[in-house]
Amino acid sequence: MRLPPLIAIGAICAACSPSGEDRPDLGEIGSISMNSLAPAALLDNGPALSALGAGALANATTALVDSEMGQKLLKYVARCALPEGDAVSFPLSGGGELEEPGLLGFAPEWKQGALDETAQRVMTGCLMAHVNAFQIQVPISVRTAGKGEASPEEQQLFPAQEMSAFGNYFAADPAQRFLHICFGEGVARALGFEGGVGGGRPAYLDLRVCSTQDACGFNRVGACFAWPQVLGIDKTACSDASGSFYSGCHERPIQLDPATQTWDETVTVYLQEEHLAQLVEEYRQEACAVSTLRCSGGAICAPSPICDSVEL
Repeated sequence: MRLPPLIAIGAICAACSPSGEDRPDLGEIGSISMNSLAPAALLDNGPALSALGAGALANATTALVDSEMGQKLLKYVARCALPEGDAVSFPLSGGGELEEPGLLGFAPEWKQGALDETAQRVMTGCLMAHVNAFQIQVPISVRTAGKGEASPEEQQLFPAQEMSAFGNYFAADPAQRFLHICFGEGVARALGFEGGVGGGRPAYLDLRVCSTQDACGFNRVGACFAWPQVLGIDKTACSDASGSFYSGCHERPIQLDPATQTWDETVTVYLQEEHLAQLVEEYRQEACAVSTLRCSGGAICAPSPICDSVEL
């Protein structure tokens, strides 16, 4: 398996804009983003996000401007919060300012005042949706119930449901900062109810948001939902599904612990079919080639029918 890229760069960059910015060129569909945020950019900056969310976003002073990773996070903060055509500036410590444009408009009210808890949750989900452990740009359709369904054109172009994210990383109390994630119907159709090749090897979300790290800070709950057309799903994160969205999502499978905290503010990621197929195939290659030391608990990997069919 080729590391670090999770996907073939040439295949994905064919959809990128000629300018090289984090926006694909998809004509009339303007609300498509790219998921190239490094996990550490989010995980290492909980205190900074909490401080940022406590006041208005416009002209906010933040230490995030002092590092390349922090500036990348601010790019996605602006992109998630503000609508296309709007922008926000952050003063630089050495003078001048960092200006970042909006795109998705999930929390436009943040520009003028502090985030309330609902907006904190939606913004958390949106930032998680943009995480990619290998920082390869993949076009994504990012959807949340508060914004309503995507346009018919966007739904047609991006039909493959990859994952859903929920939690709150803006809480003032570090003990109340959570990042939960579950795999979507497209992954379930391709890989089954475990969301992976099995046999103690990493699951799809393990590599998708965590690379090769076991304890990376994201709580991977499992399947988002027990879809009737996908057999075998018996441990699910969310109790309800409607259109593109999930609600009643938990930090543990509801079949195991239905009393855990419920999250209704979720953000779901949809991909183009060919990109999900590429991601899944690259995942299979990596997971099946994994050494025995990286299997669960250090045990020897059990045989996997999926891996038997993979050419390593």
